[in-house]
Amino acid sequence: MVEALVIGMHGGPKILEPDSRRKAGWGAKVILNNQSGTEEVVYRCVDNLFPTCGKTKATVDFGICDGYHGKFYECKAHPIRFDCKEIQYMKLLQQVFEDLGASSDYHFVCPEEEESIRMRIEDKYSGSFERELQTVKILGIEQLKSA
Repeated sequence: MVEALVIGMHGGPKILEPDSRRKAGWGAKVILNNQSGTEEVVYRCVDNLFPTCGKTKATVDFGICDGYHGKFYECKAHPIRFDCKEIQYMKLLQQVFEDLGASSDYHFVCPEEEESIRMRIEDKYSGSFERELQTVKILGIEQLKSA
């Protein structure tokens, strides 16, 4: 349901229709075209520091890219559902796009107040991801209402 609000922020269902200038997807794999072909961006958890750590993550809830700039969204109904793998996947995507020289934005979206979302995630992981969360934009109920 939260994903549908984000899709609405980008123009509604028509944004998911094929377009040669940009690619958008819901429950989307991030696939890069490079000189050696295509490459899927997959996070593989090797640390398993937290009980909610997953083995792999290969999708974002919503993503849109025009070849030069990407926007990626993870959407949850409640902030405690943002797990280690979502945070680590966003960190990996950021590194991949930096390595390509492309710009990108990363978002965690939840229908709760922005500051509350950030605090709940930081509390859940005892501040372990404070640095990573600085590069992720938190979109709360205020931003969803004003979009």
